[in-house]
Amino acid sequence: MTNKKKKLSVGGKITLISLSAVVVAVLLVGNLVLYWWVYPYIWYKRIAFAVDNKKCEAGHVVFVGDSITDSCDLNKYYPEFDAYNRGIAGDTTGGLLNRINISATDLSPSVIVLLIGTNDYQRAIPHTNEHILKNYEKILTKFKQKLPDTKVIVQSVYPIANVNFKVHYKHGHGHIKALNKDLEKLTESFGYTFANVYPLLEDGDEEMNMDYSQDGLHPNDLGYQVISGYLKPIIALELQK
Repeated sequence: MTNKKKKLSVGGKITLISLSAVVVAVLLVGNLVLYWWVYPYIWYKRIAFAVDNKKCEAGHVVFVGDSITDSCDLNKYYPEFDAYNRGIAGDTTGGLLNRINISATDLSPSVIVLLIGTNDYQRAIPHTNEHILKNYEKILTKFKQKLPDTKVIVQSVYPIANVNFKVHYKHGHGHIKALNKDLEKLTESFGYTFANVYPLLEDGDEEMNMDYSQDGLHPNDLGYQVISGYLKPIIALELQK
């Protein structure tokens, strides 16, 4: 009887592992089908960054992130700084880990301004704060190891409104504030600066204030003005250190 129970127990474990593998495979395939356009664009941007880096100078400010950074006109909103844009639309914390050299460390910047994580609520597996924070810890560890003299400003993840980005909203709404609290603690544990942009853009109900966005996720011109107005003194202070 004992041997039979052991066999059943082993068989049950194998079945659970098999089911888990199937679920993960389905999620990955579904992710690829739904967001197929993201992957060619990400690879295109990575190649472009690698080429552009050969012409870049060390010691500047580097903005690293996803579409919110990618769409930000640094010449317009941050004219005071010599800055490079290393944002890629659709990217996640895991994606940034895979491109961290060409997007940050290869440039030997004085300051990194980091904003990443909102797309994890859409495309990462799992869509959890714990997953995002684990990847952030890996990202900040790499910065500390490879760029010990570089100052890092970690922005809070921005609020999302229930407008166009339904999946982001479904998994992110009600969780972003908690994520930002933990992200602030993590950032400070590395000796870096946390920039809490979230309350500047929130409407009071944990959603993006639509005065600052047209689609509920990406800032509009006024939104970028508010964000840059808050960040510029922080960046200037970091450059003086």
